[in-house]
Amino acid sequence: MKFFTVLAFLIISISAFSQISEGGFPKSFDVKTISPVSDALLMPGFDVQAMLDEDAVNIREKALIPYRFANEFLVDKDILLDGEKTVLADGSKIYRLAIYSPGAYSLNFVFGQYHLPTGAKLFIYNRDKDYLLGAFTENNNWVENVLATTLVKGDWVCIEYNEPANVEFEAQLKLTKVYHAYRNVIQSWLEEKDGSYGSSGSCNININCTPGDDWQIQKRGVCRIVMGGGLCSGGLVANTAGTDIPYFLTANHCTGEPYANWVFNFNYEVANCASPVDPFPSASSIPSVSGCQLRATTNQLDFCLVEMSSVPPQTPHNPYYNGWNRNVAHGSTTATCIHHPSGDVKKISHDHDAPTTGNYGSTYLANSHWHIGDWEEGTTEGGSSGSPLFDMNKRVIGDLTGGQASCSNNVNDYYAKFDMSWDNFSATDQQLAHWLDPSSSGSTEIDGYDPYGTAPGLQANFTGTPTTVTAGQSVTFTNTSTGGTPTSWNWTFEGGSPATATGVGPHVITYNTPGTYDVTLVISDGTNSDTELKPDYITVTAAPVLTAAFSATPTTVNVTTTATFTDASSGGTPTSWNWTFEGGTPSTGTGIGPHVVTYNTVGLYNASLTVSDGTSTDSENKIDYIEVVDPNAINADFVGNPTVLLPGNTVSFTDLSTNNPTSWSWSFPGGTPATSILQNPVITYNTVGTYAVTLTATNATSTNAETKTAYITVVDASNEPMADFIADYTIVPAGGIINFYNYSTGYYDSLLWDFPGGLPAT
Repeated sequence: MKFFTVLAFLIISISAFSQISEGGFPKSFDVKTISPVSDALLMPGFDVQAMLDEDAVNIREKALIPYRFANEFLVDKDILLDGEKTVLADGSKIYRLAIYSPGAYSLNFVFGQYHLPTGAKLFIYNRDKDYLLGAFTENNNWVENVLATTLVKGDWVCIEYNEPANVEFEAQLKLTKVYHAYRNVIQSWLEEKDGSYGSSGSCNININCTPGDDWQIQKRGVCRIVMGGGLCSGGLVANTAGTDIPYFLTANHCTGEPYANWVFNFNYEVANCASPVDPFPSASSIPSVSGCQLRATTNQLDFCLVEMSSVPPQTPHNPYYNGWNRNVAHGSTTATCIHHPSGDVKKISHDHDAPTTGNYGSTYLANSHWHIGDWEEGTTEGGSSGSPLFDMNKRVIGDLTGGQASCSNNVNDYYAKFDMSWDNFSATDQQLAHWLDPSSSGSTEIDGYDPYGTAPGLQANFTGTPTTVTAGQSVTFTNTSTGGTPTSWNWTFEGGSPATATGVGPHVITYNTPGTYDVTLVISDGTNSDTELKPDYITVTAAPVLTAAFSATPTTVNVTTTATFTDASSGGTPTSWNWTFEGGTPSTGTGIGPHVVTYNTVGLYNASLTVSDGTSTDSENKIDYIEVVDPNAINADFVGNPTVLLPGNTVSFTDLSTNNPTSWSWSFPGGTPATSILQNPVITYNTVGTYAVTLTATNATSTNAETKTAYITVVDASNEPMADFIADYTIVPAGGIINFYNYSTGYYDSLLWDFPGGLPAT
C-alpha cells in the first residue's frame, strides 16, 4: 500500500498554542487483527443539477455570495459515542466513524466541538488510504473549540480517533458539518489537485506569468478561502506597529459561514507561467491556516477584517503582509488585482488606467467603491470576491465586491474603498483604523513587510530592458527596489556575461547563447535582506541569418533614364554592401544606398547585391531584372480582312504600326503579289492552304517586324461557310426565353448573331 502523508497545516488559536498537524499514521493501519469499519454514516441525496443551475444563475448575475462548490449537511455525531470502538491490549482505544456521501468528488468537515487530551490523535483518510490528514492533537485545541478541515478525495472517508489509556479527561470530538463537493475541486489536470485547477476562464493570467513578474512579493499575502462549501479570495494586511498579527482583509459579502470554519490556502499557484508540474500533488498539502476571529465588518461597506488563528509559519507558508494606501485620492494611474477566480490557482489582472469613484447598487454607501472600467490584462470571476486591489506602488486600496467582468465582457468591476473602510464608522468593530493603526499614528500609507525578518518596506525589485534579445545583444538592468536603506546589491544573471554584479547599477549584461534565463537581485541594509527572483525573465533568441535582398523602382525603364536600387536585406547587422548593375552607369556600387543607376542601351539586364556583417556573407542575383526600352521605337502590327476566303478572293491588309512608320515591307507567302511596300496592300490568294503574313515597319530611328503564323486560310468551295441555325421556339410570351442553336457548315472562324427585339440584341 502506498501512502501519502499529508500535512494539513490547519493552524488554530489566536494564542501561541496553534500548531501544524503532526503527521504519523492511525493505529488501525498497524493493528492486523482489527476489522474494517462495518458501517458508514450515509448522507442523504440531493438535487445536484438544481444546485448547478442555481450556481449558473448566481455566476451570471454576479450574486454577492462566495463561489459555491459543495452542499452542506448538518450532523450531530459524537465520535466517542457514535464511532466503532476498539480497545487494545495496552488499554488504548481506537474510535472510527465512516462517512459515505455517494457521488462526492471530495468531503470536508467541521468539528463543532474539538478538545483533545494529551497524547490523543485525530486522523482523517479516504477509502484507498492515499489521502491522510493528521495527526491533529491537543496542540489544535483553541478558544473556539472548533476544527475545520480541508478536502479529502472521494465520497467515503473514515474519521479515526486514537486515545491512550488513562487520559486526564474525556475528549470533546463532535462532528457537526459534512460538505459534499458536487464540483470537482480536488481532481485536476494531473488528477491529484485541489482547488478547481484550470477551471477559470482562458483569459485569466497565472501569477507567475510575465504580468506577475513585479508582484512576486505581494502575491505571498493573497489566499484562497475555503468557507465550508464556498470559496472567496483575500489578503494579509500590514499594521503601522509592524507586528506579526495576521490581519486578513476580504469582503463582507463573503461572510456567512462561522469564522472558526474558514480555511486559508497559501501559495496555491503553478510554479511558472506554463508549468506542467503540480506544486501540490495532493489536495491537503496546500499550506493552510484553519480558523479566524472577526475583527471588523459592516454590511454598509463591503469589507471584512479577520485575524487568523495563528501567524502563518515561515515554511512553507512564506506569508507577506501587504501595505496599504488609505488616501481619499489614491494618486495611482494603474490598478492590479491578485485573486483566485472560480477557486482556481492564483491569477493576476492589470488595469492600465486609474480607478475612479463609483457606486455598487443601493446595498452600500454612495461613492464607496473604486470602479475599474475595463481590464487590459486578465479579468475576475466568482471566487475572486474579497481579493485586494493594489495601486501602482503595490499598496492595497480596496477589496473586490463584484461587477460585470468576465473573459467575454471584461468591464466594470467594483472594489470597496480602503479609505471608506478605514474609519467611516466610529465603532471599532466597523472600521480598519483601530486594528491596523493601533497607536493612532495617523499614517495614510505604509509599505508591506515579511513577519519573519525582512525589514518593513525593504523590497528588492528590478527591471530589464529589453527582456527579449538576440544572441550577442545586451540587456540593461535597473534597480527599482523600494523601502528601507539598502547598502548592498548582489545580482546574478544566469546565462549572462558577466554572470554576477554588485552595486546598485544599472548593469549592462550581454547574452550570447539562446535560451531563457533567471535573474536574481539580493539587497541588504546590513541587518535584513530581501531577494527578488524572476524566473525565465530573459529570453535570448538565435541571431537571425543574414539574408541579402533588394528592390528597384522602376524595373522597366526608358533608355537614358534611371532606376533606384534600395537595400532590403534582413537578419544580422550588415556592415558592407557591394552592388553590380549590368548595363547600367555606374556598373557597380558600395554602401547601403539607395543607388540611382542610368541605363543607356535597350535590353534585359541582371542586378546583384552582396552583403556582409564581417562574419557571414550573403548574395542575391536577379536575372533579367531591369528591362530597358526605347519609347520612340517603332512597333509593327497589322490586321487582315477577311482571314478566311475562297480561292481567287482578296484580303485587305491594314497597317497598325505605332510611332510614325515611314516605310513598310510585307511578305505574303501564297499571295499575289507575294510582297509589297504599300502601307495598306490588297492581296489575292488563289490556292487552298494556310499562310503566314509578315510586316517589317521602319521609322526614322528603328525597325520592327511582326509575323502572324497561320493567319490566312484559303478553303475550297466545299468548305465555303454557310450560315444556318434553329430555335427551340418561335412564339413565346413576353419575357419568355428562346434557345438558338448554330447549324452553320463549312469553314469559319467567327460568328455574329443579331436578335432584333431580344435581350441581348447581339
